[in-house]
Amino acid sequence: MRRKEHLTSGSDEELSSQHKALTSKTYCFGVELLELVTGKEPHELTSSRNLFDHSPCLLDADIDLLGKGVDDLILQFLELACQCVKFFPNERPTMLEVYDTVKNISQGRRD
Repeated sequence: MRRKEHLTSGSDEELSSQHKALTSKTYCFGVELLELVTGKEPHELTSSRNLFDHSPCLLDADIDLLGKGVDDLILQFLELACQCVKFFPNERPTMLEVYDTVKNISQGRRD
């Protein structure tokens, strides 16, 4: 509860700075997740397709991960990663939402 009070009692500049830091962490997580699932560096992905404007498909995934009975999971992680690297920070999920999504994916639920 104290943390919430601290966040709401700050100046607009402090809150904006905290928001930027949090959305930056979401973006970085998305980049790492994309690298894990695709096996490619970020510059390789953005040169072939614009990640901000397309929905991911299994063609984006690392070929070594496909066909092992987890293609649906891979697609869900690709979708999450693309949400995390949205161009506008306010369109990205929070890290709590990312956590919940990863947890749901790992438990076999799709929300």
